[in-house]
Amino acid sequence: MNRSSVFAQLDTDRSGSLGLEEIRAAVAARGLPSAHVQAFIDAADRDGDGRISLSEFQSFCERREAQLRAVFRKLDRDGNGRLTSEEIRAGCDALGVRVSCEQQRSIMRRLDEDGDGGVSFDEFRSLLLLLPEVNPVAVIEAFQLTAHLEHAEGSCTPPPERLAEQSLAQALLGKL
Repeated sequence: MNRSSVFAQLDTDRSGSLGLEEIRAAVAARGLPSAHVQAFIDAADRDGDGRISLSEFQSFCERREAQLRAVFRKLDRDGNGRLTSEEIRAGCDALGVRVSCEQQRSIMRRLDEDGDGGVSFDEFRSLLLLLPEVNPVAVIEAFQLTAHLEHAEGSCTPPPERLAEQSLAQALLGKL
């Protein structure tokens, strides 16, 4: 789906720009925490009016997609353009994040939109486009949140230094 089509889908009031409620709905639909709403606005709203225009959205998407593609390539160990469950687990393991088998399946269910057993870049981008920052740790944390939102059993623990940082960020931004 092209950026204009994605924007049109998100622009539910057809105002030609994305407001706070539309962004909240888009973030929630992806299973991401509400703390990402203001961070997304801050990253995308170049003119500071509190709304995201189509041109601002397209500019944001261009930057974000380049970052997501870099993370996707790091996770795609065999370079075939599709992520397997094992590659996602290896990415978690490399960052010291423990993911249960159920959480791994939950992550794959959220990412693998067409149910073919692999995750294309388009599927990866669809879930993670609205992340406030993109790097391997942020992506894995988004996977964790997705797994927890589906009430997966088991533990999924980030490295201690990221846990403290994540908790502080969620406490500060969780009131949105």
